[in-house]
Amino acid sequence: AGDARSQALLCDLISTPGLPSDRYGSVILALSQLETVRLETIDFFWETLSDHDSPNDLRHSSWLLLGSFASADADSQLVDDLINMEAAALSANELIPWLGSLGNTHSSAVFETLRAYLFGEDVNARLHAVRALSYVNHPETTPTLIELSSTKHSPLIRREALVLLSTREETEALRALGELLRDEPEYALRRSTLEALAMRPMDKDLLILLSTVATSDPDTALRAYALTWLGS
Repeated sequence: AGDARSQALLCDLISTPGLPSDRYGSVILALSQLETVRLETIDFFWETLSDHDSPNDLRHSSWLLLGSFASADADSQLVDDLINMEAAALSANELIPWLGSLGNTHSSAVFETLRAYLFGEDVNARLHAVRALSYVNHPETTPTLIELSSTKHSPLIRREALVLLSTREETEALRALGELLRDEPEYALRRSTLEALAMRPMDKDLLILLSTVATSDPDTALRAYALTWLGS
């Protein structure tokens, strides 16, 4: 769909009233996977956001797709443009999809903007900022997830940060997870973290972490779970 006609057709389809949800999802998927995004396609979604009468689902999708387009585009201007849309997103009560758009850029340039929402009072905004952060390749991403995983934060935020931290490849992430799992008082959070770790390939550091859980976790069921995994 790299040519003008194909991208114009996708834009027409996504804005078609009453488009079945399965077809709508397919169009979103096709647009999000574009390797070369035409300026006309980008302009279409900016215009959608500038039209306050646009359907809510289309507006939400426009935010997320613009973030994806920024990720596919070597030009950083689109990333800067999205960062500068903060006030507009707040005014339109679209903070959550805007945060998602920043995450979709995969750009380290959005880190400081996201960070402003990671420690605020709005738990829902914090949750979506944490999720967006997980896509951002920045030197402070893993240390920030470690900080958000500590017990001084709410269980909802800790769960999200712990699960996302378990997907990080840095050695410091696994080391920190071992300490966090040791100190985490809630069984559900320890369990969800271990389940996320199951997606990682087994290596020496993960073996040590699992062995520690299998021998020292206060919950019998979780010790058995880790032991079973070690034997698999």
